[in-house]
Amino acid sequence: MPKVIDHAAREIAIAEAAWEVLRSRGIRGLSVRNVAAQADLAVGSLRRSFPTQRSLVRFCLELVLQRGVERFRALPVDLDAREFAWQACTHVLPLDEDRRVEMEVWLALSISALADPQMREECTKSDEALRQMCVIVIGRLDAVGLLAGSRSADSEHRRLHALLDGLALQLIRQGPDDPCDWALDVLQDHLEQLTGAAAGFRDMRDPGH
Repeated sequence: MPKVIDHAAREIAIAEAAWEVLRSRGIRGLSVRNVAAQADLAVGSLRRSFPTQRSLVRFCLELVLQRGVERFRALPVDLDAREFAWQACTHVLPLDEDRRVEMEVWLALSISALADPQMREECTKSDEALRQMCVIVIGRLDAVGLLAGSRSADSEHRRLHALLDGLALQLIRQGPDDPCDWALDVLQDHLEQLTGAAAGFRDMRDPGH
């Protein structure tokens, strides 16, 4: 009886192997041969899933986006606006090993995509997903009257987007064992200024992030 191959699972396994190659050898080491060896596959088998290096790189970017979206969609539906804001924002930061790997991969591939219009489009999808998340977060805070003063929802979602981008980059630039509490402090200060709620987010901080 012929062996049944789960093609979706194989594609994910190959992409994760590519992530490992990218982290250990850099973008120059991201060859089909190196990825096949990391995935314990023949080059021909890998090419059946990804005929070109570009198709593999595109899927690597798509997988990073997919996992981020899945985390966002998995947030409990009954969270109040303030807790929803905290959890949504912390879930996009590289505060654990899995998210750090994803962020490192996305950053490396997005830099290499600057000279490739098709790959740049894939990176734009991730940036747009983060922007939309910020729109939702600010929209929920605004809907229940939690935006302090005369703050504009449009300008505030842009500020939050920029803040999360910057925090993620700074977290990636530091060592994997360095403390991350400073980033949570910055995020907490921003959200409390945004909502005018002194210490309103302090009780939401989880040691496991």
